[in-house]
Amino acid sequence: MNKSATDPRFSVLPVVKHRFFDAFNACVGKVQYRLGSKPCIGSSPGYDFRKSDCSGFVRWIMSDACLGVNMPLGSFLQGKWCYESEFKEVKYAEVAKLKDNRLRIAFIKQEGVKYGHVWLVLNGLAYQCCSGKGVSSTLWNSDYLLKNVDFCYVLTDPLR
Repeated sequence: MNKSATDPRFSVLPVVKHRFFDAFNACVGKVQYRLGSKPCIGSSPGYDFRKSDCSGFVRWIMSDACLGVNMPLGSFLQGKWCYESEFKEVKYAEVAKLKDNRLRIAFIKQEGVKYGHVWLVLNGLAYQCCSGKGVSSTLWNSDYLLKNVDFCYVLTDPLR
């Protein structure tokens, strides 16, 4: 992880934008949601895996787009990793709508556990794997996400 050129107090990840979108598009229509399913790093959607939960999807796409970043499995551990890695925490409602080419990660707590859902946000869209839809994108301000978000972190400087 690097420190941001614009704010050296916070960590940022080097993400290759076209790899992010290639990985996401490879999953759409091929990967459905299943709680507890975690695709292996380097596996191919639709061939090696057809099911994932939210944290498995986030870990898989980030490992591909970030060329070697190894996030932990599970939304709780991913949230802890973001905090301990010193990513900048921001207010979701203020930043998720921005079209500034910064990749963000957001979390929802669930009763009894620290985190329950995780998704990525880029340029006003939420990229996630969730029940009923599988891997999909939606507007950042869907009722469920906007009303329930607990934490949001900036992962990157603007992507090129």
